[in-house]
Amino acid sequence: MASSLRVLFVEDNEADVLLMLRELGRAGFDVSDVHANDEKTYLANLSPEIDIILCDYHLPKFSQEDALRRLRESGWDIPFIVISNAYNEDRSVKAIQGGAFDWILKERFDKLGATIDEALKQRIARQQKRQADHRNASFSLLGQRLSLARVPQDAAEIIAKVADKLFGWDAFSFETYSSVTDSVERVLDVDTINGRRVPVFREFSATRPTARQRKEMVEGAQLILREPPFTIPSDSVPFGDIGKASASIISIPIRNGEDVVGFLSVHSYTAHAYNSEAVQTLQAMADFCGGALERLRTEETLRKSEERYRSLVAATSQMVWMTAADGQVVEDSPTWRGYTGQTWEEYKGWGWILGLHPREIDRTLELWKKALAEKSILQTEFRVRAADGNYRHFAVRGAPVFDRRGNIREWVATCSDITDAKRAELRNQTFFNLAQKLNFSRTPEEAAHNILNEAEKLFGWDSGYVFLHSRSDNIMLRLVAMDTIDGRKTAIKFNSPAPPSPTADRILKNGAELVLRNTPDEKSNLILFGSKRPSASLMFVPMRNGSEVVGLISLQSYSANAYDSEDLNTFQALADFCGGVLERLRIEAAHHESEERFRMLVEQAADAILVVNESGRIVDVNQRACRSLGYTHQELLALQISNVDINFAKMKESDDWGMMLAGEPVSFNSTHQRKDGSTFPVEIRAGLFHFKSDKLFLALVRDVTERMQLEDQFRQSQKMEAFGQLAGGVAHDFNNLLTVISGYSNLLLSNEQLDVESHDQLREIQSAADKATNLTRQLLTLSRKKEMRGEFINLSDVVMNMSKILKRIIGEDIRLESPHVAGLPPIHADVGMMEQLLLNLAVNARDAMPKGGELSIRTELVEIPASYTHKNAEARAGDFICLLVRDNGAGMPTETISRIFEPFFTTKGRSGTGLGLTTVYGIIKQHKGWVEVASEVEFGTTFKVFLPVSVTQRKATKMKPEEPEINGGSETILLVEDESALRALARQILQRKGYRVLEAESGLKALTVWEQHGSEVDLLLTDMVMPDGVNGRELARQLQSKRADLKIIYTSGYSMALESFESELREGWNFLQKPYHPRKLVKTVRERLDEQRVNV
Repeated sequence: MASSLRVLFVEDNEADVLLMLRELGRAGFDVSDVHANDEKTYLANLSPEIDIILCDYHLPKFSQEDALRRLRESGWDIPFIVISNAYNEDRSVKAIQGGAFDWILKERFDKLGATIDEALKQRIARQQKRQADHRNASFSLLGQRLSLARVPQDAAEIIAKVADKLFGWDAFSFETYSSVTDSVERVLDVDTINGRRVPVFREFSATRPTARQRKEMVEGAQLILREPPFTIPSDSVPFGDIGKASASIISIPIRNGEDVVGFLSVHSYTAHAYNSEAVQTLQAMADFCGGALERLRTEETLRKSEERYRSLVAATSQMVWMTAADGQVVEDSPTWRGYTGQTWEEYKGWGWILGLHPREIDRTLELWKKALAEKSILQTEFRVRAADGNYRHFAVRGAPVFDRRGNIREWVATCSDITDAKRAELRNQTFFNLAQKLNFSRTPEEAAHNILNEAEKLFGWDSGYVFLHSRSDNIMLRLVAMDTIDGRKTAIKFNSPAPPSPTADRILKNGAELVLRNTPDEKSNLILFGSKRPSASLMFVPMRNGSEVVGLISLQSYSANAYDSEDLNTFQALADFCGGVLERLRIEAAHHESEERFRMLVEQAADAILVVNESGRIVDVNQRACRSLGYTHQELLALQISNVDINFAKMKESDDWGMMLAGEPVSFNSTHQRKDGSTFPVEIRAGLFHFKSDKLFLALVRDVTERMQLEDQFRQSQKMEAFGQLAGGVAHDFNNLLTVISGYSNLLLSNEQLDVESHDQLREIQSAADKATNLTRQLLTLSRKKEMRGEFINLSDVVMNMSKILKRIIGEDIRLESPHVAGLPPIHADVGMMEQLLLNLAVNARDAMPKGGELSIRTELVEIPASYTHKNAEARAGDFICLLVRDNGAGMPTETISRIFEPFFTTKGRSGTGLGLTTVYGIIKQHKGWVEVASEVEFGTTFKVFLPVSVTQRKATKMKPEEPEINGGSETILLVEDESALRALARQILQRKGYRVLEAESGLKALTVWEQHGSEVDLLLTDMVMPDGVNGRELARQLQSKRADLKIIYTSGYSMALESFESELREGWNFLQKPYHPRKLVKTVRERLDEQRVNV
């Protein structure tokens, strides 16, 4: 293949030119030529592109010497061969010395090809040498400059300048590569824009190598030559004006040994600007720079690392310090000294150890010695004293730095302030512990104690309190308040509940407060604790449940500056952490208290409460139900309601059941059965309610046994009241008649001249009058209108005295047993009434034993407990004398027992009056007692009469001997009586005893008599009930107003008239009960007249 050859012919003979061209063609050259025959055309065609100059020695207008001189002046290395017709040694030598390559004769053109070939070879050799020298010089300069470079950027700029001198470029790119991270980092990009080289600023962030760069890493340098028009591959990087892409590119890897440490590329916008030789040169330069670049990159990395380290040290709160291998400080640590306040003289050597807390110096030295011996990392925690004298916690990590022989050269250590972390750890642990304790707290008070205990671990305190706040009534409720007194935490008392103090009110409204005093103010309105020492440091925080303030917590210290704002924030977080729990516990406590209160109300309810489900099973009861039914709580829960309510089946068929199912509460009566089988009447109020998904029935059950007894007693009382009204009216008139009959009978019997027959007839009249008197007495007794003549008696004595009479009454076929009981406490009773009571009960027993039997009458002292009163509404607690009358007669059915005390009720037909037991009942009631009856058909009847023991404990009254004859007198007596027969009888009895009697048939007439004879009257004897509007009491009042010393005796056959001043009357002194015996009349009159003046 012919070699291209560009020849500059300096020849004026065209024939010679043709000959030379022919010879060059024969020699294998493909010639392109230009011609010049004068200096002007020579200079115009002279250029570096010329490969060879063939110059004729003889030129008419231009000499060979001038052409050679001009070539030398251009500096281009172009072989110059002189062509001549003749050989001249001197001229030849001179031309060669002037720079010509050779001298060739025209006749020897056959040597031209070989000569040119040799010239070209020598030129290439010269060029290579020059390039080598230039490259060596460039490399030498490059090495010198790179040694001064400090960063890869400096190296890139130096390399760019050298590359430009060696090859020239329009754009230049320099990048470093890290095999560790497999990343490329741009260092320098330069482009030629508008004829000027300017840096191209792109994002200098580490990226992955491009596909071309990875190819370079494997295959080596890449030469890219493009012929216009051309397109830009996607992996190329256009510079500057992106419309003008690179036509010639050399892209090479930069190596340090076998490791790629970067990439270098030069670009030209001219086609074929570079060749393989340029590639080799650039690769050689890149390899020459690889070590320096790696050094710079390493130094840059180290520098950046050091800068990052310094920045990190400056930015972090850590203290960084270094010591020698033995632990002594030899290099300053500004962070350590800045924190501790130590000077360099205090810090160096072992001085740093004095910055630790004294208690931790020995431990730290021991750990240091161990790490030194084991060549291990020192890791511990200690407290370091700050310049202000306070200690803070630091985590220490000291790492040994080894030399090549494995010995410790130095220690590098960091101290991280972990005080806040330890606080946070303590806070988190405290909150965790508190959460567990609050979870197990059962009351707000218990939770408050736990809060203060855990708060002491976080902050410490000398005094503290926890209050709940009620928004509804704005009061503070103390849960716990503690103070340190004599070194001990002591509970103290607060007024609770109470309105908020001014401080508490402010905290509740405005939020947390931190109060710090260097000198506590004795007049502060803040709360003083225990020993009255005012607190120096105080934290107040509201407790919140969501947005609602539910309480207040305060911690206080007697030391100044004990707390800071961070403590206050933590304290607020703790309070809010607890607020929801305390509110929940408060609600639970209130709910529990409500439940307890409700349970107490249920359990203490006077009525039994039963809860029954739809199937009729009892699901809950109160204690009253258990007591009334005789079951335990568990026993009742195992029963159906039908086991208790014997009428339940009927009730389910009634309208009440339907109303209850419809949600209407109902009331009805039923009968319940106790565990022992006994029954009792109940009143039930029941209703339906829903609990969760169940339908339940709530029944309030009231035992109406007592009420029914009271109702029976009330009905009995009404009957007795009605009968009493009748009996009282009858007795009043009847007593007046009986007084007349009995009085005149007694007067006639006192006549000693009567014959026997008349005397006996008068005795019969007297006996009938006595019987009628007793009947009247019974009528007044059962209506409680008879005046009771009370005295202190031994009831057993009365029974003993009545025994003979009772035996005659009951007959010989009934055996009477009535043992006497000596020493019984006395009762206050009317002996006659007691005798009447015994007589009536004995007669009732006799009638129940027509064929004979046994009658037992006993007395005993009994103590009635309070519990007994629940069984009998009439009973009372205390000491009573029990009179027990028992027979073994026919007995009575239940329906009869319920009516035996009714007036005129009798089971004896026409032989009974129906007043016997009625009289007994009236006597018992008048003596404030009660009676209990038990009877069983064919087995007999028992009456138990309970009479109260006298509280005065007086001795029983003994029987008085028969009184002697009563004397009369001559005094004047004003007799006032509306019944003329009775008035005449009384006048006759008194006149027989010598008294002067003035009569009046009414109160008005008596006043008229008094006007005439008032000064003569010694005694007023007046009936209580009289016509004309002036009764005996009014008459006595008017007369005594005129003469205060007037003596008065009242008479009455109807004691209701005396009720208004019954306490002023005394039988046998100033009062006579009709009918009265003549002897009693004269005796009472005489004794009254004989007594000293006594105003009534």
